[in-house]
Amino acid sequence: MQLHCEAIARALDPLLDASIPSPQSIFIQDIQSIEFTEQYLARRLPPTTPFISTHEAYNARLVVDRVLSAYGIEGASVNPIERVIDALSTFRGDFNKRFIVISSAHKLKHYDNLLVTLLRLAEIIHSPITLILLSNQPYTTLRPTNGLSPDPVLVNIPAVPQKDILAYLVEKRPSNIGENLHNTYLSLCNFIMSSTLTLNTQPNELLKITYKSWPKFIEPWKELDARPSLRDNDLLTMTFAKVSKSVIQSINSNLPDHMDLLQASLPTDLTRCAQLLLIASYLASYNPPKKDTQLLSIAADPSARQRRSNRRREGSSSKLNKKPAQQLLGPKNFSFDRWLHVYGSLLHFVSEASLTTYSLNNLKFDTSLFTDNELGQVDILDNVAHLTRIKMVQRTCPHDRLDGMTFKCAIGYHVASNLAKTFGVRLHEFLWDVS
Repeated sequence: MQLHCEAIARALDPLLDASIPSPQSIFIQDIQSIEFTEQYLARRLPPTTPFISTHEAYNARLVVDRVLSAYGIEGASVNPIERVIDALSTFRGDFNKRFIVISSAHKLKHYDNLLVTLLRLAEIIHSPITLILLSNQPYTTLRPTNGLSPDPVLVNIPAVPQKDILAYLVEKRPSNIGENLHNTYLSLCNFIMSSTLTLNTQPNELLKITYKSWPKFIEPWKELDARPSLRDNDLLTMTFAKVSKSVIQSINSNLPDHMDLLQASLPTDLTRCAQLLLIASYLASYNPPKKDTQLLSIAADPSARQRRSNRRREGSSSKLNKKPAQQLLGPKNFSFDRWLHVYGSLLHFVSEASLTTYSLNNLKFDTSLFTDNELGQVDILDNVAHLTRIKMVQRTCPHDRLDGMTFKCAIGYHVASNLAKTFGVRLHEFLWDVS
């Protein structure tokens, strides 16, 4: 990857040189190695430069909040566009070669007219500030219509050669893998690479997949101190290929970090609200929509649970043809409204104050304008955006569709069950298809 990082530097260094004026805006299209491009920019730009991801800042107000917070200033207006112009126009700090970096920039086309304002920001505030947009999509997907703003300088980062990615995976071999297993680890890397040949998978994602797959790959080999032969490595690869369907599916659906087969652990930064939303997403994906109210009421009534259990035992002995359990068919799509309904129903089964009350002091809003209920909705929406960004819940509708959004759960039963236990809830009591 060293050669690729050097290619990124060669493409961007002339535009960021401190001795020459920087362009008003730069658009960087990177279809595969955007993480390395962001790392280069973080090293190259001033430490106060705001780095904003539209996955987290999912509207114009949040983007402006992060820009102004990075510079330590505030704007008086409620309108995000007026606020950023007013705040930066009156800012008297050192504005020599300032930058704003926004990743996944193609989503800005849905943020009202914020994109046009940002592209013309330097001429509006009469200060040298450069907007850097990063995306894996071409600029044509977000170019404002009618020539409302000048086009940025376009930079295309080439895809990483397959041999460089393979060398990167081998170079990052875990330290607990001995030299005698080097060729075996190389066989796993080749298998992972062949599974993602047609995908523009990020090298760091492939590295995580390889790390998670290694224990399962090497499991049949009992003599860890011995050196497997070429034939042994081929047999290990064939054995792993037979049981790695979930791994391959996780690669193809771009969900490498959260599959049960890989024994992935939950991120440590998930809030309790996000964890309960995950449980709700699992129930929404695996339960019939018409049974939500019935299941959630049954779970609260022990006698009703017993009656339901008896009915299911009686039904299981009948010879009527029934649909297979949803766990055998995989997760189904569910609507955003249904997700929130299941989440709200689950709140009745937990007693954590952090899920039902929200501190006004932790939010940078005028407390006279927002009620506790409204702030709770903001907190939920923020956690929903975070779960979709880290791909534990997959959005199954187009990103430009806001009405009738649909999602699909991306965690398995054991992960959801362990999460439910932390709330004192038994997940199987809420499932319609109980084995």
